[in-house]
Amino acid sequence: LGLPELIVRVFLAPEDPGFPQVAALAARLLVIAAIFQVFDGLQATASRALRGVRDTVAPLWLAGFGYWGLGVGGGCVLAFPLGWGAEGLWWGMALGLIVTGSLLARRFLRLTARRPAHPPLRQ
Repeated sequence: LGLPELIVRVFLAPEDPGFPQVAALAARLLVIAAIFQVFDGLQATASRALRGVRDTVAPLWLAGFGYWGLGVGGGCVLAFPLGWGAEGLWWGMALGLIVTGSLLARRFLRLTARRPAHPPLRQ
């Protein structure tokens, strides 16, 4: 989350007339992207952990709801009717990942809370 303005300057030409507006937007989007990454890691880890305990159908539906319903749908509502623009799309996608990651992690913990470990599969 540190120094997004400096990161943006590497990719934009300061002499461009639109630089101040683009740099400000890019810096705000980088902050959202940093938050996004934390929960993307959570959902990726939780979905693979659920696959490891052979739970695949419920995560499919949870991810579909989170990514498409909340992520894309919520992002479009924030971006267009509410007028948040690009930030709205990114916040919608972040919301989708936050909810999906949280639900998948919760499901994994609930399924494995009192479950004994299985011996490895033999090949």
